[in-house]
Amino acid sequence: MVKSKQKLRRRLSLNLLVLYGLGNILGAGIYVLVGEVANRAGSFLPVSFVLANLVAALSAYSFAKLSSAYPTSGGEAAYVQAAFKNKLLPLVTGLGIALSGIISSATLSKGFIGYFHQFIPDLSPVVILFGLIGLMAIFATNQVDRAIKIAGAMTWLEIIGLIGVIIFGTLYIKSNQKPLDINLNPNDIIGNLGIIISGSFIAFYAYLGFEDMSNVAEEVKSPEKNMPRGIYISLIIAGIVYLLVGIIAQTTLGTEALAKTNAPLSDVFKLATGVDFNILGLIGLAAITNGVLIQIIMVSRLIYGVNRDHPWMGFSLLQKLNRNNVPARITLASAIIIFILTNLFDLSTLASITSTILLAIFGLVNLSLIKLSLDKKLPLGKSIWIPILALIANAILIFFSLH
Repeated sequence: MVKSKQKLRRRLSLNLLVLYGLGNILGAGIYVLVGEVANRAGSFLPVSFVLANLVAALSAYSFAKLSSAYPTSGGEAAYVQAAFKNKLLPLVTGLGIALSGIISSATLSKGFIGYFHQFIPDLSPVVILFGLIGLMAIFATNQVDRAIKIAGAMTWLEIIGLIGVIIFGTLYIKSNQKPLDINLNPNDIIGNLGIIISGSFIAFYAYLGFEDMSNVAEEVKSPEKNMPRGIYISLIIAGIVYLLVGIIAQTTLGTEALAKTNAPLSDVFKLATGVDFNILGLIGLAAITNGVLIQIIMVSRLIYGVNRDHPWMGFSLLQKLNRNNVPARITLASAIIIFILTNLFDLSTLASITSTILLAIFGLVNLSLIKLSLDKKLPLGKSIWIPILALIANAILIFFSLH
């Protein structure tokens, strides 16, 4: 008897795809890392954000082309497999994404401490991390349906918080007639290119999420048209929002104060509104919690799937599902690793490692598009320079991060 191949139904319109993309991109990264970008780039923070957005846009071109030509739920691993017909590379790609998810969770968990300390300043970071990561692991193993619904609601809270920073920050700057704390002098930009690129490397983390849009390509209506449009529109909107948030945060607090704070957007909102009740601190906590939860769910399912398809990996002990049909042991193991990493490394290091891994995976995706173009399977013509330039840009960011 021949098994029928099931396919997911194409229900996502362009509008829904853009909403999904923005939900992935406009996340906790900006709540946590805008201060670290200021620490690295100083008054060139907006330039770093623009540069990071351009680097992301170059790789987004490859994801747009590949997801429209191969609209499957396999994402990056599927593109690498299509280009190189190699069993090892898709496996490495899948494991790389899982590893980046674990370290990304550790990054967000580290940022959670700064926001939490605004409410209970004396509580030990180890206790905070144990509570956060442990609770998210419990949600991921026993209340997945509810957790996903909560995550959707938290995404809208994150966006509302960013809009609040833009509106109230702008009003504060205008009423106090504060000059914009940015440096756009071309000579200064050229002379400080190193620190600008270093800031861009950290800012790049905030733009991550557009690549996840390729995983729903199988459910998108007219993917050959809507996948490229959806990816580009999402990145453009995110780029504008992040640029505005960065400029407003730096001008409101000042570069030096922004670089030192552990809860950047919360401090901006409190100063701009004069409200003692820390509304944005709560939203920041919700945004970070949401990010950690989503990453733990993604990582556990990805490792489960990879190990199921490659049983020689030897993780059979972790493969067992619990009564909720969830890979609880893998989830628990992931949570333990996240907890250890969060206690071992600082925020900047964790964000840097995450960005490095994903830049390397993006490099494989760009190489896949180049290979498919050269093999005449997905001809690009003169546009082949875009994935080539993406490779170069990714390599430059990684190089400057190591120096």
